Amino acid sequence: MINKKLFKLNKKRKSFLSKLYDILNNKAYKEIIFWNKEDKGIIIANVNKFNSIILPKYYKYSSFVRQLNTYGFYKSKGIIKE
Repeated sequence: MINKKLFKLNKKRKSFLSKLYDILNNKAYKEIIFWNKEDKGIIIANVNKFNSIILPKYYKYSSFVRQLNTYGFYKSKGIIKE
């Protein structure tokens, strides 16, 4: 038998990708994290602010990194100049 309370809690939780999409489209965070020019990747322009402001609000650090890897994201080498 399915625990209805647990089902309701899971239903209310947003998925990793939904949260990431919300973050990337939040104008308050546009100087911290944003889509790259091709809209195929993300750029975290200010890691310190990302770690102190955004990350604790939406994810646990280890969960965030694990989920990025799960969905095929990877860290680029070097600095991207736009």
